[in-house]
Amino acid sequence: MVQKSIEEYLGLGPKLGSGGYGSVYATNSDHRVAKIVPIKQLPVSGLFTNVQCEYQGCSNGVALFDITYAAGGRGGSVCYQFDRRELLKLRSAVQEITILQKARDHSHLYGGRLVGYHNHQFMIEPEGKLCGVIEFDRVAGKNMRLVEGYFGFRKRVKMCSELLEAVDQFHSLGYMHLDIKPDNVMIDENGIVLVDYSAALSPGDPRIPNLDDIKLGSVGEINITGRFVGTPMYVAPEQAQGKPCFASDYYGAGLVILELLDKYPFPDLQSRGVDTV
Repeated sequence: MVQKSIEEYLGLGPKLGSGGYGSVYATNSDHRVAKIVPIKQLPVSGLFTNVQCEYQGCSNGVALFDITYAAGGRGGSVCYQFDRRELLKLRSAVQEITILQKARDHSHLYGGRLVGYHNHQFMIEPEGKLCGVIEFDRVAGKNMRLVEGYFGFRKRVKMCSELLEAVDQFHSLGYMHLDIKPDNVMIDENGIVLVDYSAALSPGDPRIPNLDDIKLGSVGEINITGRFVGTPMYVAPEQAQGKPCFASDYYGAGLVILELLDKYPFPDLQSRGVDTV
């Protein structure tokens, strides 16, 4: 018998997009989408759906998690080591769920909830990859990158005001977004919606790195020990130095506003990419 993939098991539709921390798929509901976040390769095979992931402690700087899984009479409970990269992915998935739940009450943010299929948060795909599964509201619109130049000046000024309001709303949740760019600003019939919270951090978060930990990627991303934390064209100087703050989001929003009203102000950075940062 051929094993179903997670996408097939959950009845997901086509892939809508991918990022550094997972892929987003259409669902059987026109109003919701699902995000699958690959976390760790486990030495198991088969689709496991009743998966629990429980922190057990730390040994020699490596986090230990007890992974419990069962399906069709098979399964097990084994303690696995998580390196820093895997731990950051796990924490990012859990944190994004928390932010999505808090964001539902804000007009310019999109909200979500833990995936409702079988009431579990983690699944193991047939090849043994432990994945987090998040379901959230779908924004019925297009990102700003796709509609730049389409709206009149008055409408664009209103959109600028709404973007700043969206940043304020996100900060009220206690997090810095850290990846504000036209691709993460959606426009629907009700106005601006700020999306993609996978890079968010809270002040004092231990994931905020030292400058020595920063590695520049070659595809328009900055990776901090494997964590996606922003796009160079829109990253504030202090964020690029590993010292992000709430003001960093206003820097990114300011560049988006300049691009919306006129044009991107740093053509050298736009053409030369991450080396210029």
